[in-house]
Formats: sequence, C-alpha cells, structure tokens
Amino acid sequence: ASTTAGATTTAGTAATADVAILRTASSIEELAVAAYQTAIDSGLVTTMAIADAAKLFQSQHKEHSGLFQSLTTKAGGEAYTMPNAVILEAIQPTIDALQDEMGVVALALELENVAAQTYQSNVATFMDPSLNAAIMSVGGVEARHAAALAGVLEQAQVPAAFQVVDKAVKAARK
Repeated sequence: ASTTAGATTTAGTAATADVAILRTASSIEELAVAAYQTAIDSGLVTTMAIADAAKLFQSQHKEHSGLFQSLTTKAGGEAYTMPNAVILEAIQPTIDALQDEMGVVALALELENVAAQTYQSNVATFMDPSLNAAIMSVGGVEARHAAALAGVLEQAQVPAAFQVVDKAVKAARK
C-alpha cells in the first residue's frame, strides 16, 4: 500500500512540476506578445520589414501561449494567461528607455533568447515525455526568431556551436 501511495505522490509531484514549467512558458509567451505590441505601438519601429517581423513573431507567440495553456489544462493545471511579472519588472527600465528601432530589436532579441534557453533547459525534466517535443517545437522557433533579430543588429546569428541556458527562467515549483 505504501508503494502505491508513494507512486501517487511522486506522480502528483512530477505532474505539478510539469504544470509549473508549462505555466512559466505561457507567462513568457504572454510577455512576448505584450512586448511586441508595445513595440508595434511605440512608433519606434519604422522599417516595414522589422514591423512585419514583429507582427509575425507576435502572432506566433500567441499560438505558443495557446499551446502551453492547453497543455497546462491537459496536465491538470490552471492555464496561466498573464505576462511573466518577474521578467517584466526586470526589463521595464529597458522598455522605458527605448529611443529607437534598434533598441526595440535588441530588447526583442533578449526576450527571444530567454524563451529559447528556458525551453531548452526544461527538456528531459518532464514527467510526460511528450512535453519535451512540445516545448522544443516552440524553443526551435524562438531560436530562429533570435537569429533573425541578431542579423538585423549585425550580430552573429549563430554565436556558438551549442546553445547556452544562462538566461533560462526557472519555473517556480510548489
């Protein structure tokens, strides 16, 4: 009987961890949606190709958030629909100081890198292995967004042979 109880507790804890990661991912995606809207509305984005990319990336972030919210509900959790408050607080001074289009692109690059690294850092931590493919289906797109934005800034689009995770956001686990 204790083995069954232990397995249930472990499974419940692991499922809770899955939900925490998915809710964190949703919050990052919601922040990206809001950040791109701020950029679009700012008047600072004046190049049509950059404006088009911002709109495309924003629409993809909306889809990503929807996926993570759906997976959260499927895993038994409550979908998270708000921007990540911790990251928003950290980047608010940068947002407030934006003065030109390249500043907007640099901020977008930072957010895309945070998202890509966060998703990569969570691979192989899920109780439900199907979530590994789901999170990296989004993480790969975020890395492509980052590469495109780095190109606009005339930075290396693939700066290293291996992806780092030093900007990854850790999910708050209860």
